[in-house]
Amino acid sequence: MENWLTLIIGLQAVKVSDCARALNALNACGAIPLHDGVYLLPDSDQCRETLAAIERNILSINGTACLLPRHDAQGERFIELFDRRADYAKLLSELEECRAQLTPETAIVTATKFHKLVKAFTQLAGIDFFPGEARERVSAALHEAEAVISLALIVAKSNHSGQPISTQPLSEQPD
Repeated sequence: MENWLTLIIGLQAVKVSDCARALNALNACGAIPLHDGVYLLPDSDQCRETLAAIERNILSINGTACLLPRHDAQGERFIELFDRRADYAKLLSELEECRAQLTPETAIVTATKFHKLVKAFTQLAGIDFFPGEARERVSAALHEAEAVISLALIVAKSNHSGQPISTQPLSEQPD
């Protein structure tokens, strides 16, 4: 990867709320801060459109902003800055905690928590420009959890026995 986008910003004369909104937008799109006011993303149409919109927004609130393409023959060195493994590990831990609390009585609450985790995964995957094994592992765990939670919701509707729902994959459960 040799082509990158840098957004250089200055928010000194900007209201705190507008500054926070601009910084939140940069964080939400996955931009990595390289230095005070310098943000980096891989060069793609989507990233270019996103940073251009943030640039326009910053200029409209009397900040300074300049979007610059960057060609770097050693650009591979930036990829590690976009490592999302820790974020996926946190999400996987939250998912395991969610599944551990699953019973017919907690199925609806657990399903609500699960949907929040799916949303968090979708957002994280959207800014994971260099996906790897961690993303695949969480995706598989989410699909499996969805099946288990669906089963728990069915059991919850049919009886209220209070028995815990097995959180083991179906392939590992005893006959």
